[in-house]
Amino acid sequence: MEELRVSVRELVEFTLHGADIRLVSGRMQDMLDGTLGHQARQKLLGEGWQAEVPLNLPIPVEDEELTLVLGGRMDAFRDVESPDVPCVEEIKLWQGEHPPEAPIPAHRMQAVCYGHMLCVTRGLPAVDVRVVYVTRRGKVQGEFPERLTAEECRAEFQSVLLPYLRDAAAIICEEGSAECHAATVGLLLSKPVLVGAGDATRRLEDGVRVSVDCARGVVQTMPQ
Repeated sequence: MEELRVSVRELVEFTLHGADIRLVSGRMQDMLDGTLGHQARQKLLGEGWQAEVPLNLPIPVEDEELTLVLGGRMDAFRDVESPDVPCVEEIKLWQGEHPPEAPIPAHRMQAVCYGHMLCVTRGLPAVDVRVVYVTRRGKVQGEFPERLTAEECRAEFQSVLLPYLRDAAAIICEEGSAECHAATVGLLLSKPVLVGAGDATRRLEDGVRVSVDCARGVVQTMPQ
């Protein structure tokens, strides 16, 4: 069965038009501050918490002709025994002058996606999710916890997954042929499909705009 892999970040950025995902600029110092803030917060969480926990969820698409594998790493995760529920924490660097009054929707949705993945893979009835904004030293500037049922997580997850499947402009596969499952699904969804684009995931960075010419088999980057 053909597999297409997408990260939680990519999924949320696509559907929510991702300018909100990264609050800091692309400057090296800001990116370093973001990493330091994550690490400082993770160290301060204490016993029972784990950092950078990988999580994957296979999602059958179009009568299982294609499996979309959603993956990512939870910034922080606390596992507990029933009747308590686990907690997923999404950590973001905050450089604003004033503390945030509410979580940015894209940040909250990242946490909700991980909550849904946990509920599905573990059969959980509910999960705690929270978005935490910190300084580069890990000092909390804003904390927004929620407890969501599995059904609430599923409904919100569907709201970002379905537009991704429906609105993707084209499908680019590194391997396969015109008869592969990805090509079949692309045609069923009326999406242009280009197969055999070796090293596409390595050469095309996240967020870059591309043009796809399926007739000539050409993928070109475009000005931002």
